[in-house]
Amino acid sequence: MVKRIVMIVCLVLLIGVGFISYLKSNPPLVSGAIGSSSNHKVLLIEVGNKSNLGNVHIEEVYINGGIKPEKVMLQVSNPLGSLAITDQFEGKEVEGYQFEEVDSVEIEPQTVPTQNLEKVNNHTASEEDSSYALSIGHEEEVYEVTVSYRYLGFAFENVLTID
Repeated sequence: MVKRIVMIVCLVLLIGVGFISYLKSNPPLVSGAIGSSSNHKVLLIEVGNKSNLGNVHIEEVYINGGIKPEKVMLQVSNPLGSLAITDQFEGKEVEGYQFEEVDSVEIEPQTVPTQNLEKVNNHTASEEDSSYALSIGHEEEVYEVTVSYRYLGFAFENVLTID
């Protein structure tokens, strides 16, 4: 009886370690197209969740090696809608766009930007599908963006280099 319990505990630990290793080697947050102003002080970065299991919750966004950007919001849309490259989140020029605080939105599963583009090209996209993009504004040129997020209770970081 004790042997079975030990085997079950070992099996559960092995499965748990394997699952954590898989998650760490295949992080769920992915990026898509990156748009910017000519001086790289305003950025738009498409983001999505490639997982089938759960939502991604962005906690913090940093730029250029750990600086908190002056302005950062998450645009929420659908593949048929448009996204704005802007650091102005209120006013007439952004009417019709939905900007949310980054930590207030859960990025739904299966919202990979390239898959959304395929749906648009195949005419299978709908307004029910979700798409997301980070909008970042800063007084200096942005050359790197770090996104800290949680997925299934685990902490992740995604670092993007801006060309």
